[in-house]
Amino acid sequence: MIREWKLTDKETEQVTSRGGNVVEAQKAKKQAYLAAGGNMTEQCSREVYSGDSFFGHQCTKKVMVEREGKHYCKIHDPEYILGKNRKKQEEWEKAWAAKQVRRAEEKKDRELASAAIEACKKINPSNPMAVAKGMGEIVEALKKISKGEGRYSLDRLTHASNTIEDMQDVAIEALKSVDSPSVV
Repeated sequence: MIREWKLTDKETEQVTSRGGNVVEAQKAKKQAYLAAGGNMTEQCSREVYSGDSFFGHQCTKKVMVEREGKHYCKIHDPEYILGKNRKKQEEWEKAWAAKQVRRAEEKKDRELASAAIEACKKINPSNPMAVAKGMGEIVEALKKISKGEGRYSLDRLTHASNTIEDMQDVAIEALKSVDSPSVV
């Protein structure tokens, strides 16, 4: 069997006459052969295992590369395996980082919920849920109060008194929504 990647006798003589290393020349010729798309007929040197046996056997795939004097098919090529492992590691690290961000957000949400519950309990210890449900009304009442609008009167003092009374009514109605008799 002729192996195109092997040095011929003539090539071996040329290498030795120039004082070169025959092993290195052989490796270089084999790599050039593979780079040109050549197909080696030797088997991969990797030991593989079948699912039904405890004993390994040599991979039956054809050699595609030589690394450190050993022949490998594309699947068992150490550089290919390293690249594949790097890609998996990068994907795992991205997923882990996303998981850590999600966990941090969930922790903040739990802390916020806990703080809100404690605040509702301080306002109305007997019914904190009423406070939570009435927050929308309280916010709307505060918006009305901040505008300072009330029943209009040409007399400034009457107008001020009307506005204060109207704002008190708005606040009382909002506080009723949280069911807090101690505040009203």
